Amino acid sequence: MVARVDALRSLCGQLETALTITATRSAVYKDGETFLYLARFNGDDSALVGRSKGFGKAPALVKIGVSNDPVARCAQLNSGFPPGGAGKWVIHLQASFPDRKRAEVAEAFFKDNRGRLESLGGEFFWGDHDDAESSFVRVPGVSRFGRG
Repeated sequence: MVARVDALRSLCGQLETALTITATRSAVYKDGETFLYLARFNGDDSALVGRSKGFGKAPALVKIGVSNDPVARCAQLNSGFPPGGAGKWVIHLQASFPDRKRAEVAEAFFKDNRGRLESLGGEFFWGDHDDAESSFVRVPGVSRFGRG
């Protein structure tokens, strides 16, 4: 019996090694129109980040970012969640810039002037929904009518 178990373990190890796949991914980027976007997590965001919902305000988990295709970027953000999951990222606001460099400058402005939003690291923030919107529309080059 022990010999069978050892043989099965060996076979499983061989199968695991045989099924390991290595892939290379490449992409071509062309500079041009680039969007600054504010994505909002539409779901139980407080549970996702381990924060209290609080009372009287509309807490929000948001992500600031740049992309030449915000719809595709949103799909990438959601690709890690189960298809039937109860929460998804949605592009809440967006603004167009003529090139990536200008969009990245706008993103940096948002991060440096985010008001009362708490940084969760990188491009993720936690705070009041209205504060997130206000911080976004204060970015130079963003129209207050830039809803996605």
